[in-house]
Amino acid sequence: MIRRTLAAAGLVLSAVAVPAGSSAAADAPATAVAPVAPAADGATHFVDQAAKLAGFNDPQWYQANIPFLDVPDKQIEAVYYYRWRTWKEHLRYTDPADGWFDPAWYSCVLVDDRFTSDTAADYHAEQPFPASEVVPALSAGGGRLSASADQKYFALFDRALAPSSSDAVVIIDPAQFVGTNHNEDTFFLGLAKDADNYVTTWYNNTRTEIGADVRVAGNFPAFSKSGYGNHPVVPGDRLAEQVHGTQLVTYLEHAGTWQRIGSFDVGSLIPADQLAQYHVAVGFRADGGTLQISRFEAVSR
Repeated sequence: MIRRTLAAAGLVLSAVAVPAGSSAAADAPATAVAPVAPAADGATHFVDQAAKLAGFNDPQWYQANIPFLDVPDKQIEAVYYYRWRTWKEHLRYTDPADGWFDPAWYSCVLVDDRFTSDTAADYHAEQPFPASEVVPALSAGGGRLSASADQKYFALFDRALAPSSSDAVVIIDPAQFVGTNHNEDTFFLGLAKDADNYVTTWYNNTRTEIGADVRVAGNFPAFSKSGYGNHPVVPGDRLAEQVHGTQLVTYLEHAGTWQRIGSFDVGSLIPADQLAQYHVAVGFRADGGTLQISRFEAVSR
């Protein structure tokens, strides 16, 4: 039915076969070799694929993964292939365990706040250590979400939104650090139930270190708090925490390329049905001064 409808509209799609279990592929970083996408064997081709792919890098990937289009309007056709090309160039292979990663695959947008208006009231503060760290003043607008205080502060701000599935990603765009070389100059992102229960990725600018915290009933289990080493983050980069069931994976995007930083499974600490009740959150921790992000995004499948 689809092929007949397309033919009636002057559209022709070449039949391709995507192998079971394969996922979208892209150019891999030097540290991880991407699996080669096999050719679509046994397919019937009505389009000159080689002609459509002239000048494309890695034509075998397109032959194995996309439908080929031939239409009378060549401008529409050019846009079609251009969009496939730019999408593929954005994909990055992380490693054999996690495969390909691109937040664009997550179609359910929970929140995409770029702070063009005052949305500070949408964020609800959780204060993990009230005896020693205050809740900072939070303000939004002009493309920034800012946390500020003249003393030590730490708070997680959740949007009262839980991921719609067990496969989700929380992303922040750091915009400004305190930059005073004090102990805390740190962003957090991930999931929070309350001040005593959260699973977060963090970046400490003073140490240029990325790590992850899991707090359960006010405690940090011995093996649940870890650092993933030195990974400098600058404005323009993006930090992401992917939640897949009870597996948490941290990613860093720099210069358009996503890099897998580290992961661990919290299933022995937080059952999946409990984790599903946590809310997406962003956090700020500093010894005083102002921290800012330019975007807070949460998506799920």
